[in-house]
Amino acid sequence: MCFHLIKGGVGKTTLAQSVATRVSLYGAKVLCIDLDQQANLTQAFGLKHTDSPNMYDILSSKAAIQDSILAVCPGIDLIKSSLSNAKLDHLFFTEFTNDTSLITSLIEPLRLDYDYIIFDCPPTLGASVQSALIASDTIVLPINPDLFSVEGLKICVDEIKTLAETFHKNIEIKIVINKYDNRTILSHEISQFLFETDYFKDLVVPTVIHNNQDFSNKLSRGVSIYDSPSQKKSA
Repeated sequence: MCFHLIKGGVGKTTLAQSVATRVSLYGAKVLCIDLDQQANLTQAFGLKHTDSPNMYDILSSKAAIQDSILAVCPGIDLIKSSLSNAKLDHLFFTEFTNDTSLITSLIEPLRLDYDYIIFDCPPTLGASVQSALIASDTIVLPINPDLFSVEGLKICVDEIKTLAETFHKNIEIKIVINKYDNRTILSHEISQFLFETDYFKDLVVPTVIHNNQDFSNKLSRGVSIYDSPSQKKSA
């Protein structure tokens, strides 16, 4: 599973952390792979200063992928990110001739160990992100109800469909309306547009996620929305 959109600030990391936490609470074993050089998912799990290999180190043959996995909590493991992941696309270009199937091969030995492998991607369409997309069975595209997010959404859906066709793979696309605000006209208009437009309507998840400060508050403390005695609306 891959959380992606070429526009930043749409909530990819927050949703990746929340979904990973929730399915682990149901008993699933989850591996999260942070590909974004900003390392927001790594920070969200409270592992910012952990000295361990990232994806750039693994692909540079400086570390084995099995030795790069950190235990976050029962049910959730993580391959962290750091600034050197900014060089991933250059590495793909110079060492692997943009081999899009590389991450698929890399995680193959791990598939039997986990129920879910979740990628948190940077807002780009470089070779490393394309490789993560092809390695995924489901791609979640969070979108804020604004015009710029819709423009990025169309580009992403086009790219995913092209990759799926090129590699003869069935990839499920899930568009999630995030940070929805009942008080704004734009939230209603963008949501209506997505649910009624032929190109998007079959891909949109029917449940919207409302704008809620609880997400930011929990993320800043390195905990999830489920780490609370009382389950708030965000959960």
